[in-house]
Amino acid sequence: MQDPEEASATHAHVYTPCKPVLSAKVMHFEGQPSVCFYRHYFVQHQRILDRLYRKLEASGDDTELPVRMLLLAALDTAESLTILVDSDKPRDAYVLGRVFLEAAVNACFVCASGSETAERAFRHFRQKSYRRLNWEMATQSLKISLTSNYQVSPKDEERLKQEMEEFTSNSGRELNWTAESLKDRIEGIAKLVGHIPATYLLAVYAAIYDTASEIAHGTMFGALFRLGLTQPYHKISGADDIAASRKSDLAFLLWLMNLVAYTLVTAVGKRYAFEDLVSISASLHGEMTDFMSKSVASDLEKDTHSPPAE
Repeated sequence: MQDPEEASATHAHVYTPCKPVLSAKVMHFEGQPSVCFYRHYFVQHQRILDRLYRKLEASGDDTELPVRMLLLAALDTAESLTILVDSDKPRDAYVLGRVFLEAAVNACFVCASGSETAERAFRHFRQKSYRRLNWEMATQSLKISLTSNYQVSPKDEERLKQEMEEFTSNSGRELNWTAESLKDRIEGIAKLVGHIPATYLLAVYAAIYDTASEIAHGTMFGALFRLGLTQPYHKISGADDIAASRKSDLAFLLWLMNLVAYTLVTAVGKRYAFEDLVSISASLHGEMTDFMSKSVASDLEKDTHSPPAE
């Protein structure tokens, strides 16, 4: 591996904004083909997610509120992630990629699991809000605490205490909103959307979850990710190599985010019978996949007919 200090000295680069030119059947992109290509489809899926949210909002059905709130959170993160992509920030974008994945998985899981899971999500929300009114943090020699003067009614206080007990272990540890792991939730989602879309979620989990954790935790691995030094088979020798690595990371991330968005639309659309939006999302997904397959085949054909390197 290259010396990180040497690579960091050559990290300056110029980002070229995407300028997509669309035709009826074929898409040509100027600037950064892969990034622009996947960004186009990700933005299209954000528009579908927005339409899903508005349909749920217009239904007036309170039972769909947990899904609607999780859908709104996922959409908010998707928009923020796109801003980071446009700003050429793959390191931070990967962290938001994990956030988008988790919001999408939770929304899909609530759709697949039904009302009890939705109600548990809201009970967790209420007790967590109450729990945060008074807290403390300590090390061996340091301690900080916060006490709120906010008063809840006796009736609400009793309910909140019961909900706090529900999400507190026998040893006093605070519990997650659901006992199912992320992989278990994905397994449950497969019953609603089918194995292929659910496998997309599993693939994204495997591809970015650990990397995003390293970045979020501020480790050396996370710090050097921005320089392209975390993949030993990539030789980084200057600013051009770093720029190419960042572009590749962004394209890969956007491809994964499209898979998540497609599965999210499929789950919510199937749960609430918005088949028109499921169909549009499936069409976009098929178009993207078909274009990718042809591009890979073309690249392989070029490699086959290329003269051997001297």
